[in-house]
Amino acid sequence: MDERQRSGPALPPHGHPSGRRSRRSPHTYTIAIRALASQALEIGHRRPSLALTEQAAATAKRHSSPLTQSFTQSQLALAHARADDRPRALLALHHAEALHSHADQNPTDPFDNYPTAALHYQRARTLTALKDHRAAARAYSTSLRARAPQARRARALTTALLAESQLSQGNLEESLTTWKRFLIDYPGLRSTRAKASLTTMRKVLRPYSTHPDVALLTEEAATL
Repeated sequence: MDERQRSGPALPPHGHPSGRRSRRSPHTYTIAIRALASQALEIGHRRPSLALTEQAAATAKRHSSPLTQSFTQSQLALAHARADDRPRALLALHHAEALHSHADQNPTDPFDNYPTAALHYQRARTLTALKDHRAAARAYSTSLRARAPQARRARALTTALLAESQLSQGNLEESLTTWKRFLIDYPGLRSTRAKASLTTMRKVLRPYSTHPDVALLTEEAATL
């Protein structure tokens, strides 16, 4: 693990990507800060991530379209959920969904796009962080139905998380069926996250290793 991974994303003075407020448009600045916040959260830096996400959401509220505001609010929901603040997480999630439902779903700016599948995916991750696995599974399923056929990587990652949610509810057979769908999409994916999902599959199924279907699935995964 390198120094950047240990200490989190390297933030210049004042927490801005350039060491001062970006000379680019506020909209571009919002997207950049939201991306940095997401990176920080994924490597476990919850408090810096929350601060950055709040900053992005505040800037989006003043300068960005409803879709971009929805984008930042959904990340804010996840950041609050990871901080164990259920009321604020659900409130931000509500704002994200309301903004998305009233937004132009065909924006001309490609950086102003926030697909419905992505919103449901973020909703599911938030609910997972809040340990509401039943609702999370429904949201993952909704996200999968909304995915474009060519979005194989996104579908694989979402499918893996759905399988984890199902197993967290004690639904082993259902989870195995979903893991099989993940293995169908897995070959050929050059994705660190997909590899991590495969590792997770092996780990969470290990306690059920005597189950015949688990043994078959593990054997299949070993060939990939």
